Amino acid sequence: MGEITEQKRPRFTMPPGATDSHFHVYDRSARFPDHEMEQALALHRRLGVSRGILVQADPQSRAITLEGLALAGANYRAITPIIALPAEKELEALHAAGMRGARFTFTVRHGGPPDLALIRQTVERIAPLGWHIDFLLGPGDLLPLFDFLRGVSTFAAGWRSPRSRRSWNWCGATMAG
Repeated sequence: MGEITEQKRPRFTMPPGATDSHFHVYDRSARFPDHEMEQALALHRRLGVSRGILVQADPQSRAITLEGLALAGANYRAITPIIALPAEKELEALHAAGMRGARFTFTVRHGGPPDLALIRQTVERIAPLGWHIDFLLGPGDLLPLFDFLRGVSTFAAGWRSPRSRRSWNWCGATMAG
């Protein structure tokens, strides 16, 4: 991305409330030199994006995501990977910080499929908070899990509109050979 200046605005105008529905930020590193929160916010300002959903990239640490939420303000929310069942107090603190979704990754690159019991327990625990459920699936993951994933909303008691509370991210790579 490099340096973003306010002078390089697009010729079009985003509608009011335009939202970046999925972006990641990282610590400055050789691998991701231009993916810090400040740069994402500068890009959003330049494009006219006023809201965003920060998807936590590192399942082991929420620090960058929580710092990003604090910097961004009230118009930004985040989705966090779940690798262990969070305690209710932890969920309350995450909710207060701006987290609004739980992400489950099934791809080998992201650690492989989570335990289905963990998903069920987490969904039951986050339902009262109205959190979104996000599934990152790779090639071949959807069909074997179809019945389980279709039933996710049925075991989340308390959701008024469960169909609107989940999304499917498809990792569009295919395996050679």
